[in-house]
Amino acid sequence: MLLLSRDCVSAPELAARFEVSVRTIYRDIEALCESGIPVVAYPGAGGGFGILRGYKLDRSVVDPAELGQAAATLESLSNALDDRKMSGTADKLKALAPRGMIAGKPAPENYVFIELAPSKRERDKIGLLRRAIEERRVIRFSYIDSKGIRSERCAEPDALVFTWHAWYLYAFCRERRAPRLFKIARVAELTPQGERFEPHNVDLDSRPWNSRWEESEPFVPCVIRFHDAVRARQHFDESTIEIESTGSALVRTFFSISDWVVTFLLGLGMPFEILEPSKLRELVLARAMSIAGANVKREICER
Repeated sequence: MLLLSRDCVSAPELAARFEVSVRTIYRDIEALCESGIPVVAYPGAGGGFGILRGYKLDRSVVDPAELGQAAATLESLSNALDDRKMSGTADKLKALAPRGMIAGKPAPENYVFIELAPSKRERDKIGLLRRAIEERRVIRFSYIDSKGIRSERCAEPDALVFTWHAWYLYAFCRERRAPRLFKIARVAELTPQGERFEPHNVDLDSRPWNSRWEESEPFVPCVIRFHDAVRARQHFDESTIEIESTGSALVRTFFSISDWVVTFLLGLGMPFEILEPSKLRELVLARAMSIAGANVKREICER
């Protein structure tokens, strides 16, 4: 599929993409040729491999389950982004996948479902951002950070990102003079401008927002005791869990010391003790006391 989408891809690039050796790539290219796919080799500087122009992929090469899963992903994205064209592509993929039989009855077209749809309020903002990205228009908006501080921003949008259970905007912030990741739920008064900007020299396929986040909030070793071991296993990998003689789960993992982690831990809804680091313990304690204080004030007002 990568060769079909590009005119020419070098062997080292393919090796890096699939995390294998160049020798393995040559063996795979040979296997593709033997299966009847016309792979063309372009020698010299800037050369590599490509697929003969005009070649049409035989749908028997792709497993029906793979087509179904690809259709499910596109269908979810089309619902999230309200994109009719993407929805049409998903329908075409469904048509390409022949339905199998289970116990003499037609099997379901798909059994993998991905729910990415944002709220209506966020969907409207995502629609505006999509058009701004496609037209390379500068945007202005108000942004409320995790501490509740409001600021006015002017940015050049690059990509929409769904990660950490929420939708984000990756954009070059003119106020900070650097790329930033904005949580769309915290974006308000979004207004596309008439001004256009030049494309940024950034490889979006490399997921630059991940490195930016890790650089700004480094991960540190954390030790947390959860009294409900069964529920702890639902949120943490077995390799990080040690079951103590009391039946509690001692979790050794890595977190950034951030408000997001505090929200995540408190949102688990089960008792826990942060043994290390003390800074994270203090943040969680402060948030818990703030929530408790707000609830006490609410109860007094209701009385």
